[in-house]
Amino acid sequence: MRTFTKSIAALAAGTLIAAAAVALAAPASAVDASPDLPGDVLWFNTVGPLAGQTPATQILTGANATNRPWATLTTANPCPAGSTSMAQYIRIPGAPGVPEIDWTQVQMGANATLKDADGRFYTTTTSQADRLNKAEVQAYQAAHPGTNTYPFISVCQNGPAITGNFRTLVDITTTTPADITSYTWTIHSAPITVAAVPTTTTVSASATSVNEGTPVNLTATLAPAGATGSVTFLNGATSLGSAALSGGTATLNGVVLPVGVASVTASYAGAPGFNASVSAPLSVTVIDVPDVATTTTLVVTPTLGTVGAANGLPLAGATTAFAASVTSATPLTGTCEFFSGATSLGTVPVTAGVVPAFSTNNIGAGAQTFTASCGGAGFVSSTSAPVALTFLNAGAPATPDDQTVIVTIPAGSIVITTPYTPAAPLDLGNAVFDSATSTYHAAAAFNGIVITDTRAGNLGFNASVVSSAFTNGSGGTFSGGYSGLTGLAADAIAGNLLNPADVTVSNHAPLTDGLDVPKVFATYPAGHALGSVGLHGTFGIAGVPTSVPAGTYTSTVTFTAV
Repeated sequence: MRTFTKSIAALAAGTLIAAAAVALAAPASAVDASPDLPGDVLWFNTVGPLAGQTPATQILTGANATNRPWATLTTANPCPAGSTSMAQYIRIPGAPGVPEIDWTQVQMGANATLKDADGRFYTTTTSQADRLNKAEVQAYQAAHPGTNTYPFISVCQNGPAITGNFRTLVDITTTTPADITSYTWTIHSAPITVAAVPTTTTVSASATSVNEGTPVNLTATLAPAGATGSVTFLNGATSLGSAALSGGTATLNGVVLPVGVASVTASYAGAPGFNASVSAPLSVTVIDVPDVATTTTLVVTPTLGTVGAANGLPLAGATTAFAASVTSATPLTGTCEFFSGATSLGTVPVTAGVVPAFSTNNIGAGAQTFTASCGGAGFVSSTSAPVALTFLNAGAPATPDDQTVIVTIPAGSIVITTPYTPAAPLDLGNAVFDSATSTYHAAAAFNGIVITDTRAGNLGFNASVVSSAFTNGSGGTFSGGYSGLTGLAADAIAGNLLNPADVTVSNHAPLTDGLDVPKVFATYPAGHALGSVGLHGTFGIAGVPTSVPAGTYTSTVTFTAV
């Protein structure tokens, strides 16, 4: 097999430049994949085995060869017993009279190794290597404008040995051969019919008799266990909440039911391939627990003064301390509120019977009557005996002398920097050819991203990244969507109060979440301290198609923080 060398490159941050070289191999000739097995190759737009698919998810036609045609590829019938994997190929027609065994054969993505319950292999990869814009397809369409028919085969394998193949034809039409977005295609597969599977739902509870206010956990069990979707839990006709199914069960935790006997059911609404079902009711008894009695006492300690003949009496406007205590058979968790007559002076929380100290300087002159009232959920509130005190006026306040002071808080700024420059770029090194996907990939550590935020108001920030298209200066190019920023983590910078644990990072993998459009990779919430924070991760390219010409490619990666 003839090999030749191409080179591709990485990117720039601020202005990053990198280069890499990789060897490419010519496509293989078709191999004898006999015997032909009965049944079609099937394409679907959702990931999962045939049992979870419906006629609505089956793909029979489509457009634009830059898009991956299927989310799952499988077959109508299982591979022969002993098969360990399934490979997918498209065959490129040869010259007139050339038998199919001598045609070029191009693999479409990695081998499938997952099997459904009936033994059918199915794919789950999200790799863009499976697109119909293979270089060999493009070349044949360019040489034969219009509609062409290609064999599409799924080959059953036991290790390297072939155990048979499923064959289906694909028609590909181009209106503008040089423009792969003009491709339309139709696969010659029969539409599937799927009968929904009956289901059975049962419901259980962590306890069937609880005291008032005690939460219970509810669990629904679905048969068959492969059912998908969610379950809604109800008390009679009242919804208690919903939970997603996982492995045949769905659990709703922390449900607080009303006093009495609750009739709990679990309702499964059904999902593609599965019928709806409702459980038999489960009785859960909630026992009414009488509220716990409380007793509250109050001690008031004012600030004493020496005003005239009334030596030692409390002063209005001075600090007055309130010490409440509450006793009960079960320690109170709730609140205590302090009053002067009917006027509330303030409230404090009570935990396990402990009442925090309370004080105020908002007591006026004259006779005052103080009380404290304490209570909470499940407790009977109680009010202390009144405490009567008379407060003296300490005299007229001094005439104030107002002064004016001003200060200007600067608006500040937000800056994002990286250590890379055109003279010192991030170098991804030599790209690597992946024979399983017929694509290139390369990656390198990306360190030294620093975001410095000095803006007033603790605004928080969002940092985004975008990669331009990669070009080699000779007409070669590929999209920035093949690049990604992953493995991100925030780093503390000495002398800064900004906590990296408060920074939320978001990874963006090549192809599936590429950087051809701006993507937010770091978020810092409002209301937190200003300062600087560092970030590091890995920048890489993946899934670059073999149709990319050789050369050293560059891209400009732009970081923005707002």
